[in-house]
Amino acid sequence: MASTPSKWAVLIGVDFYVDPKRRLEGSVNDIEDIHAWLKQNHSPISISEFLSINENDPAQRFPSERRSAWPTYDNITQELGRITQVARPGDFVYFHFSGHGTLKPTKMGDYRDDEGSDAALVLFGNEDSDCYLRGIELARLFDDIVAKQLRLTVVLDCCHAGSISRDPQSAYTRIRGVPWSTKIASAGLESRPALSRSLAPTKNISRNAMTNQHWLLNPEGYTLIAACGPNEIAGECEGEDNKIHGALSYFLLRVLVSALKENIRANSGSIYRQLRARLHVPFPNQHPILLGNGLVTFIGAATTEGSRQPICSIVKASAKDQIWLNVGHAHGVCLDDEYALYHDGSRMTEIQKNGEIVPKVRIKAIHALQSETKIIQSPEGGASITAGLTAALVTHSRPKTCVKLVESASKELEEALGKSIWLQAVHDKENLLDSPTFRVELDEMDNYAIRNGSGQLLCDLPSISVSDKHAIDKVIAVLEHLGKFASIENLENRADNALTDADFSIELKPVGNTGNNVASDQAEVKHKQQLSVTFTNNTFQSLNLTILNLQPLRGISRLYPSRDRGEWKVILPEGLAAGVELPGKVSFAVKMSIPDQIRAKGRSEVDDVLKFFVTTRPSSFAILELPELSGEDWSPSRGSSSTKLSDSLQHLNVGRLPSSMLRGEPNGSGERWACRNFVVRTSLA
Repeated sequence: MASTPSKWAVLIGVDFYVDPKRRLEGSVNDIEDIHAWLKQNHSPISISEFLSINENDPAQRFPSERRSAWPTYDNITQELGRITQVARPGDFVYFHFSGHGTLKPTKMGDYRDDEGSDAALVLFGNEDSDCYLRGIELARLFDDIVAKQLRLTVVLDCCHAGSISRDPQSAYTRIRGVPWSTKIASAGLESRPALSRSLAPTKNISRNAMTNQHWLLNPEGYTLIAACGPNEIAGECEGEDNKIHGALSYFLLRVLVSALKENIRANSGSIYRQLRARLHVPFPNQHPILLGNGLVTFIGAATTEGSRQPICSIVKASAKDQIWLNVGHAHGVCLDDEYALYHDGSRMTEIQKNGEIVPKVRIKAIHALQSETKIIQSPEGGASITAGLTAALVTHSRPKTCVKLVESASKELEEALGKSIWLQAVHDKENLLDSPTFRVELDEMDNYAIRNGSGQLLCDLPSISVSDKHAIDKVIAVLEHLGKFASIENLENRADNALTDADFSIELKPVGNTGNNVASDQAEVKHKQQLSVTFTNNTFQSLNLTILNLQPLRGISRLYPSRDRGEWKVILPEGLAAGVELPGKVSFAVKMSIPDQIRAKGRSEVDDVLKFFVTTRPSSFAILELPELSGEDWSPSRGSSSTKLSDSLQHLNVGRLPSSMLRGEPNGSGERWACRNFVVRTSLA
């Protein structure tokens, strides 16, 4: 009989630093609260604490704790090494750091991200100086943990923006970032050979063309939640308990406690979404980052619960029933759309089966990346609606996708179309002006065939025989999928304040080809050839980039940043910030290929559409992702936690919707966005 996995935690809270001006007040509070939560909810667990308490005495020279519990380089690295040695494969390890972070330009071999910066956690060193635990060393230690097949969760409540000017109106009591010190960085290098010699690549350090989103590079094999993006600040705030806390740690704990009260076994991705939504209210300019595998329970095993269901969240909820969702024009939201609200991890069918009253809201105004709603159905018992709840579309106001039916179409299919909230049945002789449209017919093998509005047969769809007892449900699901895919491909911003080609540029070039940069909207590559992509920020502000790949088998997935590096990439403008040279651009390579399923049919070329979303404020576009339509064993529920696309948004091109559906100034929140399509043709010859 297999033994139960053990749990380990390394908790680090640094309030006392040698320089009195850099001392914090909330780091130890963070660790004490996390410690108590772990003991209460994850026992038995072995917890190692490394603390330095700020006694608020300018003459203080050392932490008041015993020396073995000081947050020093040796204590922490030795403890991580010890756990790696004694823990068994399958055990859980939780690492939480609260304190200062810092960064500098780097010249250290392979450890070089696209901002050209090195970064570190700031620890206590001795009575004269602090000490750095650099990201390159921490990444190696985490690599060792993962190589032992331990399940690792990392939370870093710090930032690396020590030179950013403080806003006197900020809600933060202190900022958790300090400028880099060459003196501190140089101390003790002789005893740390990983920093004093040329570095051999490791899977978390060597990058091979792709760029990174965070200073720990690619957190392969574990999950990491960081306090903020590379150009943002993370700080401390006063909590409801009248104590000082790190903003990230404080709201993370509240989300974890809430999930337990609701009996939700939430994965790291859902915890992150709720954390981001709750943190947005008091600190709208701090955007936590999730890297690595978000499909594992927080400090737990892998789960697929809710993993593929596209959702959005409440980001602001006031006492005056002002509810804001984190989707807007850029996500295809329309006026009068209605959403049901529920705790992440629950399912709508389960809620309805239990007879609960589901709170609902209706869109009343739309902005670029967010939408205002009004409550149309209050929670049961008068409970409040809070930030972090998940919202799922239940009623939409956009035009339905039209499906032409030939005269021989079955009555059952026509009735099923009539029940779909996304599709509308029309007959062959009717004149259609709406788009996209599809035509359903039977081929000579008595399989359903679907054509587009121009009459062209759509290839590479699941084979659905008329004799299949679930044939009608499958045909409806395929049509809904096709409608959503087409409308996402057509999504664009025609508003007057949209970002333009003067604000950014995109360049595609097949690797190995000379003089063949693609500034237009098309590129051609060979099967398994790499395509170089360069995005340049031409503005004086940060831009956020997400690239979706609309694939030949009609799946939509995030191409960049990759799934283990957050949901968007921050592209800082060109210049010098905090001593770091910023190139104002990002470049990476994508290997293009023809799916095996398509090559097996004898086809020699396919088209992918790379859809670039560019925003002035970070925003997730995960709600636009779709599974592929492929394989003989395909079913409507494949790749999704729901059997109906009605659990997600159905998006249409906002520029083509009636103006009555788009109330609300696109620039009402000061946010701007744009998207661009690039067709990449991949061929065998």
